[in-house]
Parts: sequence; structure tokens; C-alpha cells
Amino acid sequence: MNSVEGGQCPFIPYEIVESSHNIYITALLPTDNEYLPYVDIRKDSVKICIEPYEIIIKLPHEVDLIHSFYEIRHRTLDIVMMKSQK
Repeated sequence: MNSVEGGQCPFIPYEIVESSHNIYITALLPTDNEYLPYVDIRKDSVKICIEPYEIIIKLPHEVDLIHSFYEIRHRTLDIVMMKSQK
């Protein structure tokens, strides 16, 4: 599996937007991929796996895993994460 950590992956372009309570990641999925992506949301990072690629995105704040989720619609991956309240 090809892995990219911390930077932009040319095969999976994404952007991060941060609000006062949430962190949002939006990624455009490749059109030629036959596999569904897998997303692993961790407290300080997000791993997006789309065979044969994998990217790890470090988050600017820790997130609350219970209130974090992702969805896929029309080749767009949206990840919504609530910031941890410490």
C-alpha cells in the first residue's frame, strides 16, 4: 500500500476546515477505484485508506471519537469531528 503522511496525496486531494467546535475534512475520491474507502478516526489523526493508497492526516486538535463520523456521497468523502473539550 502506498502511504503518505502529513502532506497532500496527489491521488486523494483533501482540505481541512476548522471551526470553534469542529474539524472538517473533505476529500475527492478517485473515479477509477473499485474499492470503498476506509476511514480510521483517531484522537490526533485520521487515516484514509483507498486501495492501494493510504494517507494519514495529523489533526490540529484532539477530537472526541464518539461525536466524529464520515460519509461518502458522489465521490466526496466528508469527515466531521468534534473537538475534545478538556
